[in-house]
Amino acid sequence: MAFAAVGGLMLLIVLIFYMRMVNEKLKPHQRETSVDAILSKVEIFESLAKDKEALEFLEDAIIKNPTEKRLIDKKSLMAKRLNESGHH
Repeated sequence: MAFAAVGGLMLLIVLIFYMRMVNEKLKPHQRETSVDAILSKVEIFESLAKDKEALEFLEDAIIKNPTEKRLIDKKSLMAKRLNESGHH
């Protein structure tokens, strides 16, 4: 009886570690998908010639994802383009 309880406990521990590992592997993918969605929305704003709204949306996204390089790069490209065209 005690042997079965120990076996069950060990199985539970392995399952917990497995679920933590799977969760950690999914996080980067989820963030990447979220960033792709943000960049798609920014492109939609740009295609509608709503550059100001696109930049505001992007700035909000950067506040939520301050280390995401693709968002920061897109913001600097947009700001540069807007400054060159004379829009503020």
